[in-house]
Amino acid sequence: MRNIALRFASALLCLAASAHAASADFRTDSLATLCTVWSEVKFDDPRLFLGEVDWDGALVRAIPKVREAQTSDQLAQAIGAMLAELSDPVTRVARQSESRP
Repeated sequence: MRNIALRFASALLCLAASAHAASADFRTDSLATLCTVWSEVKFDDPRLFLGEVDWDGALVRAIPKVREAQTSDQLAQAIGAMLAELSDPVTRVARQSESRP
């Protein structure tokens, strides 16, 4: 139940951040993407309960970079920088290839 409450609180934080964004669709979508990635990674990481990672600080530091992003590549770099800050060797931004096997 606590996990659901934490996800809900994170979703509200992300919605608030998105609501203050400019009306440009890309900027709003970029913030929504950042929040989605952040919450999925945060709440699936077993280190969450150990308090070893400053999850909220990583999000706050990533928001300005994401708001400045004007292309998908810049957005990927901003989200990748946030994920790198979290020091998880498995979590990273990966591009989808044009052709799937």
